[in-house]
Amino acid sequence: MVRNVSFDERICESFYAENLSSLTKSLGEIKQLGEWRFDLSKLSLEEIKIVKEKSPKPLIFTCRKADFTKEYRFKAYQQAILLGFEYIDLDMSIDLPILMNLSNLLAKSSCRLILSYHNFQQTPTTHELEKLYAQSTNFNPDIFKVATLVHSDDDINRLLSLQRKSNKNICFGMGKMASLSRVQSLLSGAAFTYIALNASKSTAPGQVNYQTLYQEYEKQSHLKQPRLAVIGNPISHSKSPALFQAFFDENNINALYEKIELTDIGDFETIKTTYDGCNITAPFKQEVIPFLDELSPAAKKIGAVNTIFNRGGKWYGANTDYLGILSAIKSESTTALNEIKACLVLGAGGAARAAVYAMKQANIPTYILNRTLSKAQALAKEFSVTAIEKDMMNLNDFQLIINTTPLAFSLIKATQLTHTHIVLDAIYPISAFEKLLNTQDGFQLIRGEVWLRAQAATSYELFLGLLEI
Repeated sequence: MVRNVSFDERICESFYAENLSSLTKSLGEIKQLGEWRFDLSKLSLEEIKIVKEKSPKPLIFTCRKADFTKEYRFKAYQQAILLGFEYIDLDMSIDLPILMNLSNLLAKSSCRLILSYHNFQQTPTTHELEKLYAQSTNFNPDIFKVATLVHSDDDINRLLSLQRKSNKNICFGMGKMASLSRVQSLLSGAAFTYIALNASKSTAPGQVNYQTLYQEYEKQSHLKQPRLAVIGNPISHSKSPALFQAFFDENNINALYEKIELTDIGDFETIKTTYDGCNITAPFKQEVIPFLDELSPAAKKIGAVNTIFNRGGKWYGANTDYLGILSAIKSESTTALNEIKACLVLGAGGAARAAVYAMKQANIPTYILNRTLSKAQALAKEFSVTAIEKDMMNLNDFQLIINTTPLAFSLIKATQLTHTHIVLDAIYPISAFEKLLNTQDGFQLIRGEVWLRAQAATSYELFLGLLEI
């Protein structure tokens, strides 16, 4: 199965129900984020607490005017904040008095404010939209949402112009062109957009379900060049999209970079028809090789790839991990590469292979420590380095430690780290070594994000044809 995690993470599914039982069922169907239209649901104020407790996913609490009094709606929003709803949505046309009365409570809570503007007749002029945006900033919302009825491409373009003013904006259309508008809003930087959890219970004109919007998203995404992705499982934690978006912004490139989760590498054939290039992460760095036409010399030796790209209909595989390792050490270490006497690599997977190859390129004597000794021995034999047993290892023999496993402290003792050690930790965003920095004897830590950015910069050049393998 191929799952576009980047798309799923930017979808908010709106829903309501006539009773608590039906609503509870809807809560279990939300993929990432839900908007509960309390005003459309026939539930009491007392049941707000039950809904929040039963929801496994974050929720936006919305209570439009409907037939409720201002006092009733104030109490509903007040409860939502106190109960820990992730967002509340207030309409700037009618809800500013409620917002003023809630401002102190909001400021003390973790609940975020969506300040919204709706126009069910038309899309205002550019000048009017900019005036609304300026007014919204007076209330410092976490998100300023604009939803208007769109009749033409010009209407959509005005919304997109406002969308690009800030990544805190979410600007999209309603009506027959709603799907097109919402996808273009996403592609222009909106944090998320809205769909109907149940197509028969749409909460706005033109609001569609997941499948319909995803089809439009795929159609529009192909207009981005190049279209790139990082592939792995799990992949939600990946910071690669943010890194590459920064590269694109710096160079004014109209490209797209997404997170794709594969269940099985056999699904890679689908990827080849959709993307121009990809970064590959665990567990597919070796499994993807049979699907490629040619490998770089480094990738052949390492036996793993982290960057693949299409050139003239042929798929090439490269390994920029080892270059990222060397670059990270050169830029961050207080000790020069040629002064490092020995390196200990923790782990024996794809990242470890890149680490060993990097050390061979730098002529640094290298030792491999892994939970399964036979795997360490096989890797050591392949690269003409040394496998070491845990009981035979003295950490003081190594100046550099490259960690490629989340179980580092099942292999070494944290108490043995001293100011003589440099640790390059490939595990991110949470590093077990990070927690030790203030308690141990001043070892130097090179974070995985440094490695990630260094290897990504080389991948970027390969994707754009600025570098040959």
